[in-house]
Amino acid sequence: MSLRHLRLFPPLLPTEEPGPDLGDPGSRRRLVLLASALTVLTEISVLLDITPTIPMGGLELSMSVIPALALGAACGDRLVGRASLRRVAAWYWLGSVGFLVALLAVFAVDGRLELFAAVLAAALGEELVYRLAVPAVVAVLLSYGGLNHRKARLAGLAIAGVWFIALPGHHSQMTSGTGPIPFVAYAIFSAALVYRSGSVLPMAMAHAVVNLVTILVWEETLPADARVIAATAVLGMLTLAYGIQRRVARDVHGNLIDTVTGLRVVEMEEVEGSVQARLTDGTRIQVGDGEVR
Repeated sequence: MSLRHLRLFPPLLPTEEPGPDLGDPGSRRRLVLLASALTVLTEISVLLDITPTIPMGGLELSMSVIPALALGAACGDRLVGRASLRRVAAWYWLGSVGFLVALLAVFAVDGRLELFAAVLAAALGEELVYRLAVPAVVAVLLSYGGLNHRKARLAGLAIAGVWFIALPGHHSQMTSGTGPIPFVAYAIFSAALVYRSGSVLPMAMAHAVVNLVTILVWEETLPADARVIAATAVLGMLTLAYGIQRRVARDVHGNLIDTVTGLRVVEMEEVEGSVQARLTDGTRIQVGDGEVR
């Protein structure tokens, strides 16, 4: 079994027709898998106190953020994922950037730009580790063990989610019986979103916004309701933009693709009152009303 058949995230482009930014699909997948394995091993070594953390802005960042960023670079624009509704996705990005700019101003006034940068790096690092690297490595191991790719990927996301919930920093915040609920809910939400659309970077943006607002709430710079409002706004927009699964969607380059096979759509046509899409291999698929945005 070759690595090209291991779907580490939802197909954005068919392996037979790689886009210009992907290069050879086999070599790209090997590079992603290698970076994922290095990221996971680094995260384990940090948790075992073998590898030191990175002090930044009063926080202790996991050293895994370094190979995780390399993993992100290897994935390229695939980290953006597939938008369910492109207009909503555009508003999501505008809103998220607006949130971050406003939060940047608050932290800048207090002279804490390093803390702001540290929270951003931590959020991006955690999403790359627990929504991409760990699921990818687990999925590959389970696939070689005989589990089909879909179940292997779901198992990888589930294992990564449990690991994420059990992180020392999260566990220390669980001071009551209901303490784990927000972390469990977030792990399930983020895993489902990434599974459906591969949207790691949008998820990281929302993660960063919520964490930054949480810090300000803890310090009583913002009222307690601000955390709920911010989380509801960004996660709600994120769900509408990337969480609705469609048979046909647009990739980051605007090309229509079949989200099941990853094949490009050659043309859309109406046949006997229903809309069908013809793929590059000649097959036709049924497309529901309003599928393409």
